[in-house]
Amino acid sequence: MKKALLSALFVLSFSLSSAQLIIEKIEDGDDFTFPVVQGHTPAADKINTILRLEILGNVQDTSIAMSTIGPSHDRPSGAYMMHLETDINTQHILSFNTDAEYCGAYCEYYIDFHSFDAQTGEKFTLRDLFTPHGYDRLSAMAREERLRMLKEAINKCDQYAESLKDALTDEQDEDMRNSLLSDLEINADEREIYERCIEVIHSVHSISQFKINEEENSLSLIRERCSAHYNRGIDNVGRLYTNYTYNQLSPLLSAYGRKILLGEENDAIASHMEGKLFAGTIAGKYSIRLLIERLYNDHSLGGKYYYERVGQGIRISGNLEGKTLTLREYNEDSEQTGSFDLILNEDHTKATGTWTSSAGKVLKVELSRTL
Repeated sequence: MKKALLSALFVLSFSLSSAQLIIEKIEDGDDFTFPVVQGHTPAADKINTILRLEILGNVQDTSIAMSTIGPSHDRPSGAYMMHLETDINTQHILSFNTDAEYCGAYCEYYIDFHSFDAQTGEKFTLRDLFTPHGYDRLSAMAREERLRMLKEAINKCDQYAESLKDALTDEQDEDMRNSLLSDLEINADEREIYERCIEVIHSVHSISQFKINEEENSLSLIRERCSAHYNRGIDNVGRLYTNYTYNQLSPLLSAYGRKILLGEENDAIASHMEGKLFAGTIAGKYSIRLLIERLYNDHSLGGKYYYERVGQGIRISGNLEGKTLTLREYNEDSEQTGSFDLILNEDHTKATGTWTSSAGKVLKVELSRTL
């Protein structure tokens, strides 16, 4: 990656009637684009912190952090391309879409979406937008539609297999027969991709990735493709998109979801732990910020935290059981270097407890959600 980064070549601005925030693009040639929300406001600070910490792993300098995520002479793996573009910028929602290619043992292209409350800077998730019953209902709807799409793909494979077998019956040319047999084998492999995906969806199904379609007043749920890197070339289904209009979703929305998606006036806040940022201290003097990036159905979680005077993200993982939050921290070599034992208050906006070093030193911790 080039070391000289070009910044602020242009600023995207929007009228105050439809948007609240101004976004600057930090660029590195044609391969990397990263947004920075302008203005010294709590919302801008929170959005910038979450994006930098979650994606770049460093919050102090976007340009420097971008230079660390790509490959180098001593680190061949990394992001070979990454573009974060503004998708929605309205009074209530600021959303970015990510297109990226990451290479390690093999290269993989992926997309992602990051949605924020434009008023507070909170990152919100599907569990924030829907009631518990509404979330379960939405999950069931997505599961049913994804299974339907895969079964339809299997039927197409079966129909194609029958046509190939019919062609084999009448074909005398040896080269053509070998070609037809090869097509049959590839078709069987494709069918197996969908069959295995159905088994996975039956046993473990979740919804997390979503895209808000502002102009269509709809929301799309996205599941990554069923195939692996080695057989993605024969996967003709690809990512599974299921779309729902706001009218369909309205009975399932939480008060916060109605505020964000429908523009309803209320005081509801994003209450789910995933995507939320905490600020506080260790030993009353070391200022830190802690981000819960992912919270899974089995109560396990992942995220990062950093010391404000340093700005470098430290990876954490752990579990949330009721009000008990247990976290372990790791260095770049995946060695555990410390742990948090915390108790949350009733609405999960505050956490108190201890941090223990790998040497056994115990220090007091106090954290609060940055509302």
